[in-house]
Amino acid sequence: MAQFKLTNFIDLGTKGYHTATSWKVTLDRAGNNIIDQSLKDTVNLYHWMSSLPDGNGGHYADLSAVYLWVKVHILNDESDWYYAGVMNQNDQTFKITETGKPDHFLNSLVAGIH
Repeated sequence: MAQFKLTNFIDLGTKGYHTATSWKVTLDRAGNNIIDQSLKDTVNLYHWMSSLPDGNGGHYADLSAVYLWVKVHILNDESDWYYAGVMNQNDQTFKITETGKPDHFLNSLVAGIH
């Protein structure tokens, strides 16, 4: 299972509201070998969960390269596909919070957690 988040984008001159997001996860940088996608999703505007199905009834695990693509829909207009970067299933970031103190982030590969 993987969770992808859209945390920041700039809306310049579209004169509308963010109404949907299209998500695509691929095995290649070109964006052609699609693992999973959610197109024009009106529920998951800023985050999306994928089980990373492998096409054989199972799920991918331990992939060192998963590519995320995002498209933002504003009313009847839409952006181009935006390449949001390569992800590594083995490299997880943990957020540690304590009331009244700054958040701390821990990287699983640096911490030796695999």
